[in-house]
Amino acid sequence: MASDLTLNEDDARAFYLVRAAEQEDGTAQLLTEEDRLQATAHAVSAAAQNGGEGDAAYLAARSRFAAARLATRHPAIDTALKRSRWPAAMTALIPLAAFIAGVVSNELDGGSRLELLGFPLLGVIAWNLVIYGWMFVRMILRRKNAPALARLPFRAVHSLSSRAPGVTGQALARFAADWSAASVPLASRRIGTTLHLSAALFALGLCAGIFLRALTVEYRAGWESTFLDAGQVHAILAVILGPASTLTGIEIPSVSGIGELRWSGGEAGGTNAGPWIKLWAATLVGVVVLPRLIFAGWNRLRAFMRTRSFTIPGRENFYVRRLLRAREGGGGAIRITPYAYTPDAASLSALEHILRQALGDRIVVQIDPPVLYGAEDEWLKREARMNDLDLHIALFSMTATPENENHGAFLQGLQQRHKTGGTGVKIGAIVDEAPFAKHFAGQAGAGDRLAARAKSWETMVQPIGVNLLRFDLSSADNAVVSEAIESALLGGALQFTAQSG
Repeated sequence: MASDLTLNEDDARAFYLVRAAEQEDGTAQLLTEEDRLQATAHAVSAAAQNGGEGDAAYLAARSRFAAARLATRHPAIDTALKRSRWPAAMTALIPLAAFIAGVVSNELDGGSRLELLGFPLLGVIAWNLVIYGWMFVRMILRRKNAPALARLPFRAVHSLSSRAPGVTGQALARFAADWSAASVPLASRRIGTTLHLSAALFALGLCAGIFLRALTVEYRAGWESTFLDAGQVHAILAVILGPASTLTGIEIPSVSGIGELRWSGGEAGGTNAGPWIKLWAATLVGVVVLPRLIFAGWNRLRAFMRTRSFTIPGRENFYVRRLLRAREGGGGAIRITPYAYTPDAASLSALEHILRQALGDRIVVQIDPPVLYGAEDEWLKREARMNDLDLHIALFSMTATPENENHGAFLQGLQQRHKTGGTGVKIGAIVDEAPFAKHFAGQAGAGDRLAARAKSWETMVQPIGVNLLRFDLSSADNAVVSEAIESALLGGALQFTAQSG
């Protein structure tokens, strides 16, 4: 079941940035382990001081701290963070440009005729009616695809990520993708506000331009048509301008009166356009300006609400669970005991990092010297103190053929020791594929051999009831393996295989 959390927009942006950096930065180049621990400690303290002990307050405080550290140290990330914000000037400049365009459009022909059936007045109304119809269809079909303009800020971040080197570029690319997906609904509301406001101001600009020019020029209102007669023109104007006529009290002439307004050549025909300008202006306000302002206000309200209550993943998300475990003390103490296998320092370091990624930065990881093959009984007798752990992981090599009397006996001994002591410690088994892959690298059938050996390990471990994972410690995808470890060791699955590559 989903358990989404809500932050304000700035904190949500910081959350997605820090998540991208931590998930892509497996070697802790962007945020060191110390940085992450400091971010966690700061978040715990800040959330407590502000009286916000909930998950959202903690995540917000941690994200702000870590994002500030990233932005201070890495100029590309700082630039990306700034460019990922919605360009607020757009909401003002585009409507202003639309108003100016409306005023100027009236001056394009430089004439003094007001064509009762011509553009741009009739065209503006017709276009807006088409837009309203399209909006209604989208609402019925529940279409929510975002306009192209809504993705504009994220393209700038994508562009930055392609130029940034190494892990910085990877983190920025992930941030751009995640933040785009998360904030496009908000951006759509903002662009909707801008477009509706622009349409309203264009119509107002058109009216303003006509009224301003009418102060120094006498407009003459009339019509001409190849196919329409006076009766048809009267019917059309009655439909379009009828509501405005009722509201303003300005009457529409009769059919014969409309006939007299027909242009008969040159400037002959027509009449003073003052009343008609008022009718068209009232119609534009009623059909275009007011509805568009209502739509703009609605979108603005929804955008405002979303900025204050921006949804981010909750405890159903692996990364969030890892951070919350860190606040709650992490995964406690983890003990790793290699059996019949001496892993190199790089492999042990990789495993420790993966465990911290999976179970929290504040866990304590203890790595034992290897237990010699056949010495499991002696080791189990000697290791009396095992009650201060949360997880105990046996580490094996895939090069070894699993044997019930040795490898299996060691796992069963661990299980029995913890069960008898009532420690509640969870037992896990990890099989490192790195030595096997190195030994058979380039040989024909290496994949089949690996699959057969993996099957034998699974067959041996399954009856014991211990969670088993296998992966190549020398080239493991930290994000994939970390989530696999969390699922297998803390989840309910008996078997969970996370293969690298």
